[in-house]
Amino acid sequence: MISATAMESQAITPSPRVPVPIEIRLAADRRSVVLVNDAGDAVRLSADALRRACRCAGCRRELLDATRPPPASGITVAQIAALGGRAVNIRFSDGHDRGVFPLDYLATLTPTPTEAAA
Repeated sequence: MISATAMESQAITPSPRVPVPIEIRLAADRRSVVLVNDAGDAVRLSADALRRACRCAGCRRELLDATRPPPASGITVAQIAALGGRAVNIRFSDGHDRGVFPLDYLATLTPTPTEAAA
């Protein structure tokens, strides 16, 4: 049994709220997407960065086994599909289409300096 005092000392502090994307725009050249969050801020992420950020089972396995090849040069986003209002599926020009990107996960991705300047 845990006493109330012990529970109070182990209270969980919620992490600061990260603004979640409410709009995702695909660039005309399909080499990047722009995430607009509920605070009105916009962040541009390259297709390459998104491909590297994929957390599907296959990509995770490749990372664990250190067998993940770098994304193909000039990779683009072929399609973005909404999944239940809380995530998107992104299909890439290299044929990879198994990644599910929760909106709160996308909110944690930050652009590289090159992407931020674009």
